[in-house]
Amino acid sequence: SIAFDKTGTITRGEPTFVGIHSFGTWTDSELLSLASSLQSRSEHPIAKAVVEYAQKNHVAPSEDIQKFHARPGLGVEGTLANGKLVRMGSMRLLQTIGLEIPVGVEPLVDWEREGASLFFITVDDSIAGAMAVSDSIKPGSPQAIEDICQLGLIPYLISADRKAAALKVAHDVKIP
Repeated sequence: SIAFDKTGTITRGEPTFVGIHSFGTWTDSELLSLASSLQSRSEHPIAKAVVEYAQKNHVAPSEDIQKFHARPGLGVEGTLANGKLVRMGSMRLLQTIGLEIPVGVEPLVDWEREGASLFFITVDDSIAGAMAVSDSIKPGSPQAIEDICQLGLIPYLISADRKAAALKVAHDVKIP
């Protein structure tokens, strides 16, 4: 047996922006501006994808983030000048702060089906919206997996991403 980390080994490790969906009174532009403000303080590859997408679409960061803090494995958070706490992170972050995960929201269901990773933006104690990013498979990965299988080894995929995203990549490169 041989195990592979998904991000950067099987995939390029360069997430690209897939989409945005706002909840409540937030517009997609407002949400992207807020996320760009928060993510401009982070060095994570997902942050880069969000900031680049905002710049490409001429959406400026809403304001400077105070008290920025990265929460490894969960996401990032910071405080706006008006005192509101903004967070962006995984479903695990929502669970950690006691927020209910949205179920059955059409774009989110579609993004997960396509193998994208979902991230949620919260303001104070409510979910403002969600974003999705995706990482493409390296061109040589399917052949490498096939070669490994021909050697009699069983490949496994390791990932901290949501199960749906990891299963999609495993399926696309034919990891059983």
